[in-house]
Amino acid sequence: MCSYPNSLIFSGLFHDIIRADHNNLNFTAKGGCIMEISENENLQQTEAAEALRLGKMYLHGDGTPPDEEEAIRLFSIASRNGNSDADIQLGIMYVKGIGVSRNFSKALELFHAASDLGNSNADFILGNMYFDGKDLPCDRSKAAELFQSSSDLGNKEASFRLANMYRFGDGIEKDSLKASLLYEKAAAEGHVDSMFNLAEMYSNAEGIPRDYKKAAELFRTAAENGREDARFLCTLCELSSH
Repeated sequence: MCSYPNSLIFSGLFHDIIRADHNNLNFTAKGGCIMEISENENLQQTEAAEALRLGKMYLHGDGTPPDEEEAIRLFSIASRNGNSDADIQLGIMYVKGIGVSRNFSKALELFHAASDLGNSNADFILGNMYFDGKDLPCDRSKAAELFQSSSDLGNKEASFRLANMYRFGDGIEKDSLKASLLYEKAAAEGHVDSMFNLAEMYSNAEGIPRDYKKAAELFRTAAENGREDARFLCTLCELSSH
């Protein structure tokens, strides 16, 4: 029993589907409000982030009546001013064809732009695309590189996906030690499935020394965080450790 999802995991990013338009508008922050100003104004990083935040508010009707057009404008502005999270939002829009014609080339351009800005979620999304092979040619080696880059930037989902690849030798050379270290890294950041999988490796001596005590601790923590199937395994490991 292992936690190895067959479908793409986008760490919640695709739950923030947005529609976008490419108006040549800009804004400035003044008194906590977004004001439309000249096209040539350059925004500070904090102002672009505020545009993204307000765009989400307008999109979801969070504290304001829903206004999709305003959300579109603000997302586009944030993207044009170097906000990598806005690049991702617009890239998702092009992948899904929400509000615009589906344009995968444009989506890739935006995801790569976000990646160049050091956005771990962009590398994670691209890694998933290469891993899945639906929109891009399947390339597990390239997926592993992108997951590694994302993991290095602190993305625990990427650490988990890469650990699975090393654990099962999925497209890359099997390496149980690397898998265990990546699970451990993600588990330390609260990734429950990584706790569960690492506990399995300890309990089964899967490329690492058997350690029922560590396995029990990990299964227990996973159970306390929603993995109900870990409770019985925790008990078994506790009994086996005596």
